[in-house]
Amino acid sequence: MNEDALLARIRSVVDDFVWALHDLSPELLHYQRKETNSGSDNWSIHQHLSHVVDLEKQVSLPLLRWLVLPDMLEPAPYSRKEWLADRYDQSLPSPHLIVELNRVREEEFEILTEIPQENWYNLREASAWGPVTCQWVAELIYRHSLDHLHCIMAIIQERHLDAVISKES
Repeated sequence: MNEDALLARIRSVVDDFVWALHDLSPELLHYQRKETNSGSDNWSIHQHLSHVVDLEKQVSLPLLRWLVLPDMLEPAPYSRKEWLADRYDQSLPSPHLIVELNRVREEEFEILTEIPQENWYNLREASAWGPVTCQWVAELIYRHSLDHLHCIMAIIQERHLDAVISKES
């Protein structure tokens, strides 16, 4: 996969979050589905976005630093349950989360664009995260963002359909 194309996709997904969250009411931002499986299936839009920001701050950016800077400590294991119980703040406004996501992404881009291309593929095997490369972390950033963007869009779609159905009734 071309590094420049992957970076462009990672950058564009932030725009997708901005577009998806534009003009959402606080009720919709914090709406949680009742009839779903366990896990993040019943998370609110706000929780999905907050989690993306938190994972990038706690895992993605530290992993990139650890891969390219010799004295950095390896990031600690990540638990969604611990994040939800200990660090999730439902009072943070979504524009603040978008600004924070952009800030973290800029730091990630700084690392990913300044390393020589061949270092994208330097393998670091001695890791609690398994074998990792900068390319793997970049792909993780993109895939994880898309996973949660899809969940956000599913909630929006469901609520829009519910509104149409309730008008028909």
